[in-house]
Amino acid sequence: MAQKKIQTVGAFALRGRTSGSMLALFVATLLAIPWGGTIAQEPPQEDEFVEDTGAPAEEEEAAALPLLAGEQIMRITFFSVDQMAYITHPFFQITGDTDFRGGQAGNSVLGISQAATDKNESTFLKAFHTIPAIGFETGQNLEFFFPKAATVGFDYVRISQTDKESLDTTKKIVTIPRITMDTYYYAIYAKAYAFNLTEPGLNYFIGSGLALIQGSFLAIPFEGASEKRIEFGQSPVGFTQLGLEILGDGFGVRYELRLVNAKKVRLSRNPYLDQASATKIDFSGSMVRLSVFYQF
Repeated sequence: MAQKKIQTVGAFALRGRTSGSMLALFVATLLAIPWGGTIAQEPPQEDEFVEDTGAPAEEEEAAALPLLAGEQIMRITFFSVDQMAYITHPFFQITGDTDFRGGQAGNSVLGISQAATDKNESTFLKAFHTIPAIGFETGQNLEFFFPKAATVGFDYVRISQTDKESLDTTKKIVTIPRITMDTYYYAIYAKAYAFNLTEPGLNYFIGSGLALIQGSFLAIPFEGASEKRIEFGQSPVGFTQLGLEILGDGFGVRYELRLVNAKKVRLSRNPYLDQASATKIDFSGSMVRLSVFYQF
């Protein structure tokens, strides 16, 4: 029996957020660079009497400098705006509907909210999935020419998207199948930095890592059908990351591009009759992240 698409919406009113907002945030971040070099400066102090020890001035200055190499730091990322753009949108791959062919990017959840696809999950998972993006990182300065510092870390990101938010069409009125997606990324990584982590100001980094992708769809494949839950996942998933950050007095801002390679994400099933054989889809794409962290 042929499927019937069941949701009619105005396409222009339903366009998902694009990466333009992320670019605007990035430009605003770069404009804030001047404070990075000044925020940690100490106020001028009055002249103090220093006893002459007879040692050369160069030796006294060297003894007063902090030992940066080997100094260890910890970081907590507690606010993150994330956007995931797919090479081929998962909604198009699972439904076959051309209105999703070049679907809009999915966005992270900023506040505490329950995932729409968690209706049948345990109480623990429901509570855990309400947490917004968070990360932990530790590392230390090094004595090499490059990198000047290295870190390892873990982060968690939830990307959520509905059929309305992902539409890619210039038509004023479209009829689409109902589908909602929640995706969870659990990642570990290592990064190399161009400058010392304890020096305020601008810094650059590059790194790589592995991630576990898990999530689920809620779908009503055709008119009169009951709602279907489709689980998916892939492990491990490789990714490369690069970006820049600005450190002030403890707090910092980071802009990052993460290239995700996830070509074999398996579905528990596919209820869309024309796409029933599509039980393995591609989640590869690029994730743009703008986050705030605290260093201690």
